[in-house]
Amino acid sequence: MKKFFCIFVITLLSISLQAHAQHLKFMGVPLNGTITQFHNKIQTKGMKHDKLRSQHSGADCRVFYGDFAGEKALLYVYYDKNTKVVWRAKVVIEYPTEAICLRNYRDIKQMLLTKYKKFSVSSDYTQDGYDALDIEVGDAEFSYLGNVDLYVGSFDYTSYSLFVCYTDYINEKLHTDNKMKDL
Repeated sequence: MKKFFCIFVITLLSISLQAHAQHLKFMGVPLNGTITQFHNKIQTKGMKHDKLRSQHSGADCRVFYGDFAGEKALLYVYYDKNTKVVWRAKVVIEYPTEAICLRNYRDIKQMLLTKYKKFSVSSDYTQDGYDALDIEVGDAEFSYLGNVDLYVGSFDYTSYSLFVCYTDYINEKLHTDNKMKDL
């Protein structure tokens, strides 16, 4: 009986802590909740659902379009296909030239570093020959919330894209744990 009671208390405490846990935010919306809840919240921010792209993006991704940091962008929102809980948002902004893309990379990098300078650790690296940025975001209690990644990509060197990826730590871990159950 004592063992059962201890397990019950630990489970209750764990659920309580999970309920109060902070989540990384994208456009002011926490990367948390079901895809339907996130869908409704992100639409209030001006994003529109792209039904055709969503159909072609797989069972665990929903695509939106709209403005992000003053640029026309696509937004890919990833969620766990079993629980429907959102864990990642990826912005893709396309540019006709490398020069324009790199200029906007520098602008957005500076904005991200300014926004997340207080409780984060950033590191520069290269990806596919371009500068890239990884920011590990924390909160005021120094709890790890997730990552914001910024990088450039090119498709056949005919168009250039800027990627800004927000990954929530708690929900990504839950998503990975759910996938591990299949192994």
